[in-house]
Amino acid sequence: MGQETSPQKSFSFSVLTFYKFLKWSDFEPNPQRTDLPDRSPENISESVNDELESLKSTLFLELEKLEAKGLVLLANEGFNGTICLPKKNSELIQNFISSWAHNTDIFFKESFSKTQAFKRLKVKIRKEIVTMGKLEVDGTQSSHHLTPQEWEDKIKAEPVQILDVRNDYEIECGTFKNAIDLKLKEFRKFPEKVSKASLDKEKPVLMFCTGGIRCEKASLEMREQGFKDVYQLEGGIIQYIKEKPNSLFEGECFVFDHRVALDQDLQASNQFKLCYQCGDPTDAAKSECLHCKSDSHICQHCLDTHLGPDVEEDKRDPSIQTCSKNCRYHFKNGHLYRRVHIEGLKKISSDGTDKGTRKKHEKLGRSTKS
Repeated sequence: MGQETSPQKSFSFSVLTFYKFLKWSDFEPNPQRTDLPDRSPENISESVNDELESLKSTLFLELEKLEAKGLVLLANEGFNGTICLPKKNSELIQNFISSWAHNTDIFFKESFSKTQAFKRLKVKIRKEIVTMGKLEVDGTQSSHHLTPQEWEDKIKAEPVQILDVRNDYEIECGTFKNAIDLKLKEFRKFPEKVSKASLDKEKPVLMFCTGGIRCEKASLEMREQGFKDVYQLEGGIIQYIKEKPNSLFEGECFVFDHRVALDQDLQASNQFKLCYQCGDPTDAAKSECLHCKSDSHICQHCLDTHLGPDVEEDKRDPSIQTCSKNCRYHFKNGHLYRRVHIEGLKKISSDGTDKGTRKKHEKLGRSTKS
């Protein structure tokens, strides 16, 4: 683990991002396990699946012991995780994971947080460790990796196509200058999107993502589609900012934890927060929750959808101006009640019962008659 800089010393937690494509079937099973089937060809699949359960259990217990939270995905193709734990335990867990993964070489990307970045710990078994929907893509056959310095040298030396393989909401926080945005909503759409993009297959492609894992599969997919020279940024944006802050990457790097994004010092963003309604990052100014009066962060898209100038009057919904779905629920019920009983927007039924009140009581199983 590298020597800490002065700003890092004020943080209590380390956030580690890591992944490795490997074939578990290439390794001998845990010798302490006597209940695994043999590794003959007809039993390989069953043996690997059983081994994954063992690996999952072993890893979870060690992560829990070292007070880590976050998410680690396991699959037949390898593992992929982001965890947050007390800084004092960072080197311990890195050593353990390397040993747990049969002493393979793992590139840990480390950033820091003042508080725990996740709510809970999860270790899950999946079909893929990064979902592109193509199980036949072999992530162990990696493309040409460029260090941050090699990346800059390549960009300055010749005409290239810089490709951002992240989702559109991530790109809103920041990206490389002149990077191509495929407008992805989810990574599984990458093969389709890149096939329709106006990209030159004879011109070098330099691709990047947050930590590198999506590029591993994306680069193989592009080579399969006929692109000649495909390179990827080693360690992704996180490693690039660590080595080259305030250089060619503009803005901040979106991350999938409570920090929302990392600035050019790899510190939690002061600019972006998550919109409580849709979950996308927003840099909109905070407002006051109409229900509990605490700070609220709502993206412009959600505001326009519910209160924009094109929304019909009877469909306008001020409950969006709250700070959480819980507050929105309580405010919305109270707001509708006020609309019906205070503002006089009543629809009286033939028997004289207010329809809004009657429906509410019927839903609760009550009678509206005295």
